[in-house]
Amino acid sequence: MAKRLTAKQRRARTYTVLVAVVLVAGLVWAAVWWFGGDAAEEATQPSPTETELEEEPSPSPSVTVDYDGLGPDGLPSDAPACEIDVIEIQAMTDQQTYGSGDPVMMSFMLVNAGNVPCQVNVGTTQQDYVVSAGGETVFRSSDCMSDRVDQLVTLEPDEPRETQPIEWDRRYSDEDSCDEELDRVPANGTEYTLSVVVAGIESQGTRDFVLQ
Repeated sequence: MAKRLTAKQRRARTYTVLVAVVLVAGLVWAAVWWFGGDAAEEATQPSPTETELEEEPSPSPSVTVDYDGLGPDGLPSDAPACEIDVIEIQAMTDQQTYGSGDPVMMSFMLVNAGNVPCQVNVGTTQQDYVVSAGGETVFRSSDCMSDRVDQLVTLEPDEPRETQPIEWDRRYSDEDSCDEELDRVPANGTEYTLSVVVAGIESQGTRDFVLQ
């Protein structure tokens, strides 16, 4: 027959059980608070944006070209300077007859008539577009040309090279009035002649055109 516990012993056992329960509950609460707090903090922590993770590279500065010349395939080389008598220049316009108010796009073509490659400066420092009518010069690009630059190009024998065009707004030019907007030249069927000088070489071929 099992021995009965006294009232004092039963109270002591009950107290021990209660203390154990309280300790276990405290440990559980501490664990929940510790790990749950970290999870909540991670949940509320804003995730870094894509910009923060990887900074965008600074954009490279754009390259500005004052004068396109004859294009990238005409770069300077070890070729000798061109002799004047081997360079042929042809003045060119984009149209032969221009409607009222249409701008005139002027360019020129070069040909190396020699037997070996040679270099020539075709930059705006060396260009002069001359428009005349009835033997009178009405426009000269060198009068008020800005941003003058040099542009050395290599010309292969017998390979025609055409330059980028420049625009003429059909107005007179005057080197003493570059800040003024001068009058337009007469139109209504007036015929004009374009000639070009490049690096001191005059164009062998001129270009006639009509302004309406």
